[in-house]
Amino acid sequence: MSEFFFYIPAAGGRDMSEFFFYVSGSWVFLIVLCAGEHLMTPAGRRREKYALRYALSFLAQAAVAVPVTGVYFIVASAGDVLAANIAAVAAYVAMFLVSLAGMRLCFAGPFRECVLSGVAAYAAQHIGYNLFGLVNYNNALTGACYMLGAGAGYVLTTLIQLAVSAAVLAAVRLVFAPRGEGEGSIQSGSVTVLAVVTLLIVLVANGARSVFAAESASLSALCSVLLVCCCVFILFLRSDMLERRRLKQEIGVIESLRAKELRHYEQLKSNIDLVNVKCHDIKHYIDRAGAGGGIDPEELKHLVNIYDSEMKTGNETLDIVLSEYRIYCASHGILFTAFADGAALRGMGVADICSLFGNIMENAVEACERVQDPARRVISLNVRSLAGQVSVCAENYFEGEVRFADGLPVTRKEDTFRHGYGVKSIRMIAEKYGGTMQCGAAGGLFSVRVLFPAPAEKKGAAQG
Repeated sequence: MSEFFFYIPAAGGRDMSEFFFYVSGSWVFLIVLCAGEHLMTPAGRRREKYALRYALSFLAQAAVAVPVTGVYFIVASAGDVLAANIAAVAAYVAMFLVSLAGMRLCFAGPFRECVLSGVAAYAAQHIGYNLFGLVNYNNALTGACYMLGAGAGYVLTTLIQLAVSAAVLAAVRLVFAPRGEGEGSIQSGSVTVLAVVTLLIVLVANGARSVFAAESASLSALCSVLLVCCCVFILFLRSDMLERRRLKQEIGVIESLRAKELRHYEQLKSNIDLVNVKCHDIKHYIDRAGAGGGIDPEELKHLVNIYDSEMKTGNETLDIVLSEYRIYCASHGILFTAFADGAALRGMGVADICSLFGNIMENAVEACERVQDPARRVISLNVRSLAGQVSVCAENYFEGEVRFADGLPVTRKEDTFRHGYGVKSIRMIAEKYGGTMQCGAAGGLFSVRVLFPAPAEKKGAAQG
């Protein structure tokens, strides 16, 4: 069972020319497999001198393939179909394991990550192999190619095989490539099960298909279709494993940020209470000192009022969060206006309020600080209750271009893995309360709109 279809003219016995067909089939298999492993592994995991490592790895795999294929060829020459298929399975398992060792040489990270990429590459390679088999139904294509001569037919057949495989790899890369490099791990047991299932389907089932091929071309084609479906399913399983890891990772980061925001809020609440007391005392001192001359009482009072005039929205938690940003904006040349009905948020938890409005304001402030025109350094926030819904709308000017992905603005910071969770946290909170979040950017104005049903206030729960 050669991993690729080859049309071999009838001959009186097995010779070195036929052995070359077996070896070249193994080499073509390795070309497609290594290319798939390269495409399905995040570029960030590549080790230093990756190109050299990759080239040496492939040459080593190609060299190992010769004796491995030789054993398979000798067994197949004996004429025992069962033994030949067992030898083929062993040969391709051996080459797959060697390819994983080659990946370990080229890519950093846990070995299970190499296995996941190798599984995807093997499934993609087998999809291409079976699609070529369908195109080459009953050896019609290879038969036509070999009418040009043995050498030309071999070259043309191989090029067609590689073209089909290249198209499949491109499609698999487009659909199933992991979103971002990710961190964390997938349980080793899950990876092992996926790898074993893949090998069983690809090798054992393909051996059975080869047996059927001798009896019926139609039955063999049906097996090829089923094997393609199985390999696609394997790719979906792998993709689901990676997506679950990514989502678990994102939720972990967001929860960590929310815990940090809550600790910051508690510290801020204590500080604001102390500042308000001190500002009250300072006002009395200014009144007395101003009567003696030498200072401008109005100017000093204006400066003190920046810290003394606490936001009054009807929600203590929202008051503290917005007061902090009002102070920051006033000292950084940003005009911040807020019309907020804090009572509409009385059913929300403290951590949710801190995270929702903290992230909205943080993103708005960062955008305004990049704006050069003082007249456009403006942030407006509107919170209101309408027909049983809570509407939150924040707008601010920005400079440059805002790119969106999956409905969310893409962070401008270089470390996209560590940043960009602010808007995801906003959307998570909106969805937690059964609502939605929308972001938009037009005419230099960025907006965030959150709408969700007004949460019912918990009986006996203290506000804050």
